[in-house]
This record gives sequence, structure tokens and C-alpha cells, in this order.
Amino acid sequence: ASRHLIEGSLADAHLLFFFGAKEGHLPAMMAMGEMSDPTLFRTENSLLDQADLIQAYKWYQRAASKGHLPAEQRVVVLQEWAIVQSELGNPQARQLLLNFK
Repeated sequence: ASRHLIEGSLADAHLLFFFGAKEGHLPAMMAMGEMSDPTLFRTENSLLDQADLIQAYKWYQRAASKGHLPAEQRVVVLQEWAIVQSELGNPQARQLLLNFK
């Protein structure tokens, strides 16, 4: 998947990361989270037009539930981002914060 990403084959990379993540592969879970994470989002490495907060949270949480420390840290960063953005009036950030209650 990483090779496809480097080569610019985003659809192939995304598909491989997705299926790897679904099977519990931690690096694939992190890649799926990072492709959706608003603090890391770049159109050149994602099939998405914009960050998907809920998807980022979902994949980080799945990896964190397996005890993966980097995922736990990304969840904290995502929550901090959502708090700031929520205070600025971002409705998507407010929605994401409901997952932290």
C-alpha cells in the first residue's frame, strides 16, 4: 500500500490500507486515520476531498484499543483540535467531540 501511495496510485493504496486496517493491521489503521485526520490532511495522499474527522477518530480508536501508543496520542491531538475548532464554531468538530463523552 505504501508503495502505491508513493507512486501516486491513491485508489490502490487506499484499498490496501482499508482492507489491512479492517483485518487489524496497526500500520494500516494509522494510515487510514492519518489520511482522514484534519491536522495531517493533504489532498495528495488521500482520495478524500477534505478531512473526515469521524473516520480519523474511528481508525485511531481501533488502533488505540489494541494498546498502540501512537494511536492513543493521535486521539488526544484530535480531541484537542476538536475543542479549539468547536470553540471557533466548527460544527464538525462539535460532532466529533460527542465521541469523547
